[in-house]
Amino acid sequence: MNIKKEGVGAIVFGFLSILFFPVIMLSLAFALLSIFLGFKARKRDCKKAGAAGISLGILSLIIIIFYLVIRLGTGFSPFVIYESCSMYHSENFNSWWENNKEFYEANQITKSEFNNFPMKNGLNKGDVIFLWKKEAYAMGDTILINPNEESLAKNPIMHRIVSMNPVETKGDHNLQQLTKENNQLKIDETNIGQDRILGKAIFGIPYLGFTKLTFFEFTKNPEQRGSCE
Repeated sequence: MNIKKEGVGAIVFGFLSILFFPVIMLSLAFALLSIFLGFKARKRDCKKAGAAGISLGILSLIIIIFYLVIRLGTGFSPFVIYESCSMYHSENFNSWWENNKEFYEANQITKSEFNNFPMKNGLNKGDVIFLWKKEAYAMGDTILINPNEESLAKNPIMHRIVSMNPVETKGDHNLQQLTKENNQLKIDETNIGQDRILGKAIFGIPYLGFTKLTFFEFTKNPEQRGSCE
Protein backbone atom coordinates (compact mmCIF):
# COMPACT_ATOMS: atom_id res chain seq x y z
CA MET A 1 0.00 0.00 0.00
CA ASN A 2 1.22 3.53 -0.76
CA ILE A 3 2.71 5.20 2.34
CA LYS A 4 0.49 8.27 2.09
CA LYS A 5 -2.57 6.07 1.65
CA GLU A 6 -1.55 4.17 4.79
CA GLY A 7 -1.37 7.49 6.62
CA VAL A 8 -4.83 8.45 5.42
CA GLY A 9 -6.13 5.02 6.41
CA ALA A 10 -4.76 5.38 9.92
CA ILE A 11 -6.32 8.83 10.27
CA VAL A 12 -9.69 7.58 9.03
CA PHE A 13 -9.72 4.58 11.37
CA GLY A 14 -8.79 6.87 14.24
CA PHE A 15 -11.56 9.36 13.55
CA LEU A 16 -14.10 6.56 13.13
CA SER A 17 -13.14 5.29 16.56
CA ILE A 18 -13.49 8.74 18.13
CA LEU A 19 -17.07 8.88 16.85
CA PHE A 20 -17.77 6.11 19.39
CA PHE A 21 -16.04 7.96 22.23
CA PRO A 22 -19.19 8.13 24.40
CA VAL A 23 -19.74 4.39 23.86
CA ILE A 24 -16.40 3.11 25.11
CA MET A 25 -13.53 5.17 26.44
CA LEU A 26 -11.01 2.40 25.92
CA SER A 27 -10.97 3.02 22.17
CA LEU A 28 -9.94 6.66 22.54
CA ALA A 29 -6.29 6.00 23.37
CA PHE A 30 -5.89 3.72 20.35
CA ALA A 31 -7.82 6.16 18.17
CA LEU A 32 -5.67 9.18 19.07
CA LEU A 33 -2.46 7.21 18.62
CA SER A 34 -3.73 5.94 15.28
CA ILE A 35 -4.37 9.52 14.10
CA PHE A 36 -0.95 10.66 15.33
CA LEU A 37 0.82 7.84 13.49
CA GLY A 38 -1.24 8.54 10.40
CA PHE A 39 -0.12 12.17 10.26
CA LYS A 40 3.44 11.09 10.97
CA ALA A 41 3.31 8.65 8.05
CA ARG A 42 2.05 11.34 5.68
CA LYS A 43 4.58 13.96 6.70
CA ARG A 44 7.69 11.78 6.97
CA ASP A 45 6.84 8.98 4.53
CA CYS A 46 7.19 6.55 7.41
CA LYS A 47 5.71 3.22 6.31
CA LYS A 48 5.98 1.64 9.78
CA ALA A 49 4.07 4.51 11.37
CA GLY A 50 1.29 4.18 8.81
CA ALA A 51 1.00 0.42 9.29
CA ALA A 52 1.06 0.77 13.08
CA GLY A 53 -1.59 3.48 12.89
CA ILE A 54 -3.91 1.32 10.80
CA SER A 55 -3.37 -1.62 13.16
CA LEU A 56 -4.27 0.47 16.20
CA GLY A 57 -7.29 1.92 14.42
CA ILE A 58 -8.53 -1.55 13.51
CA LEU A 59 -7.94 -2.74 17.09
CA SER A 60 -9.92 0.22 18.37
CA LEU A 61 -12.86 -0.61 16.09
CA ILE A 62 -12.71 -4.31 17.05
CA ILE A 63 -13.03 -3.28 20.70
CA ILE A 64 -16.03 -1.12 19.84
CA ILE A 65 -17.70 -3.92 17.88
CA PHE A 66 -17.04 -6.37 20.73
CA TYR A 67 -18.56 -3.91 23.17
CA LEU A 68 -21.64 -3.26 21.03
CA VAL A 69 -22.29 -6.97 20.35
CA ILE A 70 -22.27 -7.78 24.07
CA ARG A 71 -24.11 -4.62 25.06
CA LEU A 72 -26.90 -4.99 22.51
CA GLY A 73 -27.13 -8.76 22.90
CA THR A 74 -27.21 -8.94 26.69
CA GLY A 75 -27.72 -5.40 27.94
CA PHE A 76 -24.48 -5.87 29.89
CA SER A 77 -21.46 -3.57 29.57
CA PRO A 78 -18.19 -5.55 29.59
CA PHE A 79 -16.02 -2.51 30.39
CA VAL A 80 -16.02 0.02 33.21
CA ILE A 81 -13.56 2.71 34.22
CA TYR A 82 -12.77 2.69 37.92
CA GLU A 83 -13.26 6.21 39.24
CA SER A 84 -12.83 5.68 42.99
CA CYS A 85 -9.95 5.14 45.43
CA SER A 86 -11.84 2.69 47.66
CA MET A 87 -9.92 -0.32 46.26
CA TYR A 88 -6.54 1.41 46.12
CA HIS A 89 -3.36 -0.15 47.56
CA SER A 90 -0.63 2.43 48.18
CA GLU A 91 2.02 -0.18 49.02
CA ASN A 92 3.07 -3.74 48.31
CA PHE A 93 0.85 -6.57 49.46
CA ASN A 94 2.75 -7.45 52.63
CA SER A 95 2.83 -3.87 53.86
CA TRP A 96 -0.81 -3.34 52.90
CA TRP A 97 -1.86 -6.45 54.82
CA GLU A 98 -0.06 -5.36 57.98
CA ASN A 99 -1.92 -2.04 57.89
CA ASN A 100 -5.33 -3.51 57.07
CA LYS A 101 -5.41 -7.02 58.52
CA GLU A 102 -7.53 -6.20 61.56
CA PHE A 103 -10.85 -6.21 59.70
CA TYR A 104 -10.07 -9.33 57.67
CA GLU A 105 -8.76 -11.41 60.53
CA ALA A 106 -11.82 -10.44 62.59
CA ASN A 107 -13.87 -11.86 59.72
CA GLN A 108 -11.85 -15.09 59.50
CA ILE A 109 -9.96 -14.10 56.33
CA THR A 110 -6.28 -14.98 56.61
CA LYS A 111 -3.35 -13.41 54.84
CA SER A 112 -2.78 -16.62 52.89
CA GLU A 113 -6.41 -16.69 51.76
CA PHE A 114 -6.40 -13.04 50.72
CA ASN A 115 -3.12 -13.58 48.87
CA ASN A 116 -4.98 -16.01 46.58
CA PHE A 117 -7.90 -13.66 45.90
CA PRO A 118 -8.28 -12.31 42.34
CA MET A 119 -6.89 -8.78 42.04
CA LYS A 120 -5.24 -9.07 45.46
CA ASN A 121 -3.41 -5.77 44.86
CA GLY A 122 -6.63 -3.82 44.46
CA LEU A 123 -7.56 -1.26 41.83
CA ASN A 124 -6.49 2.26 41.06
CA LYS A 125 -8.42 5.26 39.86
CA GLY A 126 -8.42 5.32 36.06
CA ASP A 127 -8.04 1.55 35.57
CA VAL A 128 -10.16 0.07 32.78
CA ILE A 129 -11.85 -3.03 34.22
CA PHE A 130 -13.13 -5.94 32.15
CA LEU A 131 -16.26 -7.55 33.60
CA TRP A 132 -17.94 -10.90 33.22
CA LYS A 133 -21.58 -11.49 34.10
CA LYS A 134 -21.99 -14.63 36.18
CA GLU A 135 -24.62 -16.29 38.30
CA ALA A 136 -22.18 -17.51 40.96
CA TYR A 137 -19.47 -15.62 42.81
CA ALA A 138 -16.77 -16.63 45.28
CA MET A 139 -15.14 -15.18 48.37
CA GLY A 140 -12.59 -12.54 47.38
CA ASP A 141 -14.11 -11.75 43.98
CA THR A 142 -14.29 -8.07 43.09
CA ILE A 143 -17.83 -7.34 41.94
CA LEU A 144 -19.80 -4.43 40.56
CA ILE A 145 -23.02 -3.79 42.47
CA ASN A 146 -25.92 -1.37 42.24
CA PRO A 147 -26.47 0.81 45.32
CA ASN A 148 -29.25 -0.21 47.70
CA GLU A 149 -32.65 1.44 47.30
CA GLU A 150 -32.11 3.89 50.17
CA SER A 151 -28.70 4.99 48.89
CA LEU A 152 -28.13 8.44 47.41
CA ALA A 153 -25.33 7.08 45.23
CA LYS A 154 -25.95 7.37 41.49
CA ASN A 155 -23.34 4.96 40.14
CA PRO A 156 -22.57 1.27 40.76
CA ILE A 157 -19.87 0.37 43.28
CA MET A 158 -16.98 -2.06 42.80
CA HIS A 159 -15.77 -3.74 45.99
CA ARG A 160 -14.45 -7.13 47.14
CA ILE A 161 -16.63 -9.92 48.56
CA VAL A 162 -15.72 -10.54 52.21
CA SER A 163 -18.70 -12.72 53.18
CA MET A 164 -20.81 -15.20 51.24
CA ASN A 165 -23.83 -15.79 53.47
CA PRO A 166 -25.15 -13.20 53.01
CA VAL A 167 -22.99 -11.63 50.30
CA GLU A 168 -21.12 -8.65 51.74
CA THR A 169 -18.38 -6.48 50.25
CA LYS A 170 -15.73 -4.02 51.39
CA GLY A 171 -13.38 -1.64 49.61
CA ASP A 172 -9.75 -2.68 50.20
CA HIS A 173 -8.84 0.95 50.97
CA ASN A 174 -11.86 1.60 53.21
CA LEU A 175 -11.40 1.23 56.96
CA GLN A 176 -14.79 -0.42 57.34
CA GLN A 177 -17.77 -1.69 55.40
CA LEU A 178 -20.29 0.87 54.28
CA THR A 179 -23.66 0.77 56.01
CA LYS A 180 -26.67 3.07 55.83
CA GLU A 181 -25.58 4.73 59.06
CA ASN A 182 -21.85 5.36 58.51
CA ASN A 183 -21.69 7.23 55.18
CA GLN A 184 -23.44 10.27 53.73
CA LEU A 185 -24.64 8.39 50.64
CA LYS A 186 -26.30 5.71 52.82
CA ILE A 187 -24.64 2.91 50.87
CA ASP A 188 -25.14 -0.51 52.43
CA GLU A 189 -22.87 -3.38 51.44
CA THR A 190 -23.70 -5.76 54.27
CA ASN A 191 -26.53 -7.70 52.62
CA ILE A 192 -26.32 -7.78 48.84
CA GLY A 193 -28.99 -9.58 46.85
CA GLN A 194 -28.21 -11.31 43.55
CA ASP A 195 -30.31 -8.72 41.73
CA ARG A 196 -27.85 -5.99 42.72
CA ILE A 197 -24.75 -7.75 41.34
CA LEU A 198 -23.89 -6.54 37.83
CA GLY A 199 -20.74 -8.54 37.16
CA LYS A 200 -17.32 -9.74 38.29
CA ALA A 201 -14.02 -7.97 37.56
CA ILE A 202 -11.79 -10.27 35.47
CA PHE A 203 -8.75 -8.07 34.88
CA GLY A 204 -7.83 -4.44 34.42
CA ILE A 205 -5.61 -2.20 32.32
CA PRO A 206 -3.90 0.37 34.59
CA TYR A 207 -4.51 4.10 34.02
CA LEU A 208 -6.01 3.76 30.53
CA GLY A 209 -9.30 5.20 31.80
CA PHE A 210 -7.67 8.49 32.75
CA THR A 211 -8.59 9.55 29.23
CA LYS A 212 -12.18 9.80 30.38
CA LEU A 213 -11.35 11.20 33.80
CA THR A 214 -9.49 14.06 32.17
CA PHE A 215 -12.73 15.17 30.54
CA PHE A 216 -15.03 14.71 33.55
CA GLU A 217 -12.82 15.27 36.60
CA PHE A 218 -13.92 18.90 36.94
CA THR A 219 -17.53 17.81 37.51
CA LYS A 220 -16.65 16.01 40.75
CA ASN A 221 -16.31 17.34 44.26
CA PRO A 222 -12.79 18.75 44.90
CA GLU A 223 -11.98 16.02 47.45
CA GLN A 224 -12.72 13.34 44.81
CA ARG A 225 -10.40 14.78 42.17
CA GLY A 226 -6.84 13.80 41.39
CA SER A 227 -4.95 10.57 41.88
CA CYS A 228 -5.24 8.22 44.86
CA GLU A 229 -2.86 8.67 47.77
